[in-house]
Amino acid sequence: MPDRSLLSSRHRVAPAVALPLCAAASLAHAGTEPTIAWGTYYTGEHSSSYLHGLGALPDGSFMVLGGPNDSFHGERISRFDASGRPQWSLLYAGAGEGRVIALTIVPGQSDFYVAGETEADEGIATAGAHQSTRTCFGHGARCAADALVARFDDTGERQWGTYFGGPFDDRIVAAAADATGALHVCGETGSPSGIATPDGYQTTLVGEFAGFVAVFEPTGLLRWATYYDDSCSAIALDEPGDAVYVAGGTEAGDLATPGAHQEAADDGRDAYLARFTGDGELVWSTYYGGPGDDLGEAVRVDADGAVYLLGTTDSATAIATAGAHQDRLGGSSDVFLVRFTAGGEREWATYFGGAEYDQAADLAVDDEGRLYLGATVMSDDLATPNAPRRHVAGGRDALVARFDGTGALEWATYYGGENDDYVSALALSPDGSVYLGGFTNSTTGIFTPGAYQEIGTTGPAAYIVRLLQGS
Repeated sequence: MPDRSLLSSRHRVAPAVALPLCAAASLAHAGTEPTIAWGTYYTGEHSSSYLHGLGALPDGSFMVLGGPNDSFHGERISRFDASGRPQWSLLYAGAGEGRVIALTIVPGQSDFYVAGETEADEGIATAGAHQSTRTCFGHGARCAADALVARFDDTGERQWGTYFGGPFDDRIVAAAADATGALHVCGETGSPSGIATPDGYQTTLVGEFAGFVAVFEPTGLLRWATYYDDSCSAIALDEPGDAVYVAGGTEAGDLATPGAHQEAADDGRDAYLARFTGDGELVWSTYYGGPGDDLGEAVRVDADGAVYLLGTTDSATAIATAGAHQDRLGGSSDVFLVRFTAGGEREWATYFGGAEYDQAADLAVDDEGRLYLGATVMSDDLATPNAPRRHVAGGRDALVARFDGTGALEWATYYGGENDDYVSALALSPDGSVYLGGFTNSTTGIFTPGAYQEIGTTGPAAYIVRLLQGS
């Protein structure tokens, strides 16, 4: 088996020589910056804590994946109200080692899914599950980690749960539900069996490990699954659920389909974006990147079917389009944002970064087609003039920015304290609020007066902040 730690870590791009920036395009809507409603730590008394996922519910409350976990087993799942107070919480992933890192809300409903990996032998699969036990390699051999999936209602009552995997390590890293309640996931595996269905696009494991895409029925039965590429970072659906998009980073040389935006891989690791039908047929796939290292971190689809890829790059070419908000690499690493048509044609693309190291984290799109990106940044020149936080407070700060559908920056603000602050997830509430979450080493600049939790831990502590938008 390969070293699975390589699959669990976020890819870090290497430094590159900074180039001078062109003059950035004017702001689309100056003066529309958000205000900070509240910010809070969400951590335990005796342990570090991390935040993996956020998801807004129709009533304005929201789900949090991550937070306090003094037992060091499983992952905390919590429901908060809009004022930042937890309503309930539970630990999930069984009594063994495990990480639950993906959260998605069923559109228009309050049910939600979590997914990840586990080594627990009990407390995961429910009666009639797709896979009731972990799969082991050989008689009496150690059982590897399997992926897990579970569906809950908004009270925290589990509806069903299942393992998913073969004889070696398997894990789900991203999930998206459609309006029917079907769950689409992608992840990484070293298993040559137990993954792909007979009608899958790729039914055989190529190499020592690979990515996979799988779809579960609302009842938990497996609809279809396929191997695909060597990793996966993100998954998204169009509104009808007829198009399934996956993204990540790859070193494979034969991934792109004929006529794709970028048919050939460049040097280093390239980002990729692929579209499948709802039945699992590959429609198109393209590389995206230049001579450096490029990674797709998030993908989203707007109401009109346009597809947006968010990533991190240190490539000085082949990223931005002419007239973009930022058409040159700003520092050692920049965020990038690209819009494609449903047919895979690039419409625009921009860098977003300054003179230091900046890395993408998450992306959301609202009903009006505006884009919200979360990133962890070191550059101090990215906030817009009226932002509530205009400067980096420590070594690294969280950053959230809003672009319109044409790629014009509308606002951007930092959030953080005197030490390093990282972004993990971002979500939009029905009232237009933006929830941002991650983990921090800062003791200042995180909580607001009257917050649910005003004291963090000596190690990394999860945090959540709510931003209110005026227009």
